[in-house]
Amino acid sequence: MTPPRSLREFSKNAAGQATVEYALMLAAIVLPMVYIYRMLLEALANMFGLVTLMLSLPFP
Repeated sequence: MTPPRSLREFSKNAAGQATVEYALMLAAIVLPMVYIYRMLLEALANMFGLVTLMLSLPFP
């Protein structure tokens, strides 16, 4: 594949279009998942801390 010689040829070349679309779709799915994962992990850590606190209280 030869590099495009002009801007018009470059705009007609769609060789990397599918790759860019897949990368954008992956980013649109993965970034919210990372945020949700961190949020759930923090909630789990808080719950574990609460359970540990309740178990360490000196109940009669």
